[in-house]
Amino acid sequence: MASATTANWNGRNGIHDRARSVVRPIMEASGFVVDHHGAEFADGLSELVQTQDDRCSLMLRYRPDLVCVKQQVRSLLCEVKGKEFNPARYAAPEFIIEARSLKGLWEWNAGGRVAMVACVAFLPDGRQRVRATWADAIWTPRTILVPERWDFADQWQSMKMMFPTAELKRVMYRPDRGSGTPYCMVPDGLLTDIDSFIGVELLGAKHRQGRLAIFG
Repeated sequence: MASATTANWNGRNGIHDRARSVVRPIMEASGFVVDHHGAEFADGLSELVQTQDDRCSLMLRYRPDLVCVKQQVRSLLCEVKGKEFNPARYAAPEFIIEARSLKGLWEWNAGGRVAMVACVAFLPDGRQRVRATWADAIWTPRTILVPERWDFADQWQSMKMMFPTAELKRVMYRPDRGSGTPYCMVPDGLLTDIDSFIGVELLGAKHRQGRLAIFG
């Protein structure tokens, strides 16, 4: 029988897969050819970049989920986040992003905007709320949460160096909730509905598709 940790981890991966399956057809409906981008590479190299926080290592370690190309228009990368959300209990969903992943996304956009973030909230009635923004539009987090796992001291020091203006907060390490690396929240107010984002930011207002941000 699978452990609770494994089941919870599989559940998180399941939500992520569901979110990608929502975002991909939206991008394709706007004329983009879409493929997976965030696959792991050679194990040996993967282990090496796990221990390094330089710019290139972060970009290799945290590659956005999807690559989207519209011929003679533009190419971009899309990081996808998913979360189950009950609007009867909360005003807005809070999407978790690993602190290093956010830093890596900023690096992808250092020379110009090529990386976006799409967030899918799954509502109890089966609908989805899909919003997006450019990765560099997510400002420096006010708070970085650092789980108390075996390498807590090293992680704390790394976050102090990487985000010197952020408040660091010690939190319990829950293996059933995630990898245990430092993380922060993406404020919902920084996101806009994905169709507006595609129409205005990616293709220009004249290309807007008129889809609903919440659909069944």
